[in-house]
Amino acid sequence: MPTAPIPSWLTAVVATTAAVAACHRERPPNDAARAPTAPAVAIARDTPLPHLARQLLAPRMRRHAIEIEALQAAVLSVDRVRVVDAARAILAEPRLARPSTSAGETLNDALPETFFTYQDDLVAATRAIAAAAADGDDAAMARAYGDLNAACVGCHAVYRDLPGEPSAP
Repeated sequence: MPTAPIPSWLTAVVATTAAVAACHRERPPNDAARAPTAPAVAIARDTPLPHLARQLLAPRMRRHAIEIEALQAAVLSVDRVRVVDAARAILAEPRLARPSTSAGETLNDALPETFFTYQDDLVAATRAIAAAAADGDDAAMARAYGDLNAACVGCHAVYRDLPGEPSAP
């Protein structure tokens, strides 16, 4: 089965994550060189999102992209005040609730559990970024930013632009 080309946005996110991790990693006591490590991203194909769910999530994801880009710019420039502000904007976005029943009566029932797991990972990483920025801990901020990118890349790899589906807006 032929493999699809890697989207340029995914290459950029992975490269940025690696660069941040390499620049802000903690040094061993003797400051010896060591290979940078990028966060592990477990990617497993899941049930594709229903077309209606993708349509309803699209505006939310566009807003989310703007917020994530603002956070990225602040983290990469180590502007801790902007990092905290950008993280707060992301955290202010209402989260989708896990279904409370399995009756299939709500849109949330159509979303697989993996979607909610990535959402939880995004929230946890964003909180960690804000806390690290507020504490002035740049190494922790870089690690948390790597975790955030891992959540984003994992979710996008599973749910975005699946073969046979129209591209996301």
